[in-house]
Amino acid sequence: TEIERLRSDSRVLESWLGGLSAEAPRDGRSLMASAEIEDLVGLIDVQLSAARNEAESLPLWRQRVALLEDLASIRSGPLASMAYAGFAEASSPNAF
Repeated sequence: TEIERLRSDSRVLESWLGGLSAEAPRDGRSLMASAEIEDLVGLIDVQLSAARNEAESLPLWRQRVALLEDLASIRSGPLASMAYAGFAEASSPNAF
């Protein structure tokens, strides 16, 4: 289902983000944008925990994945989409 795909995408993105170097240089704008996105993800997580059914949670999962993609783009710079695509492919359960 779409929700399962979104959950999987979310896990892969979080894992990929966790693997990025904390030592990477960032400017003030990207730090502020990252903090804002992290706060929004946290708010969505609260809403997901309160969701009563798939109809309520599906749009939240979509938003969560989109925010994580934005965060990946901010944190890793212009090569983010290429690097993430390779990571996601290697992390896919169907890749083995």
